[in-house]
Amino acid sequence: MPDPTTDCQMLNMDDAAALLRSGRVVVFPTETFFGVGCLATHAGAVDEVYRVKRRAHRLALPVIVGHVDQLAQVAAPMDPVAEGLARWFWPGPLSILLPAAPGVP
Repeated sequence: MPDPTTDCQMLNMDDAAALLRSGRVVVFPTETFFGVGCLATHAGAVDEVYRVKRRAHRLALPVIVGHVDQLAQVAAPMDPVAEGLARWFWPGPLSILLPAAPGVP
């Protein structure tokens, strides 16, 4: 396993995306804090996020999608009202809580 104190580097978006696709975890800045992320569909990477964050597996991790049409990959279908709100406000300051799709770790 890489040593997090020596295996850190600034990446461009293409390199970060390649790491994510290969099952790695990345740290990224947001407006208010640094996030720790991975592909939500990669079980090993999800386990690594729990380990790095020292978070109990009983506590769900948030999943962020870039577009409403990506939800089917990670979440149960939304009702029409929630989908309409998502299409109107996303991207933006609206969170919608949904159960995970079958097979999402």
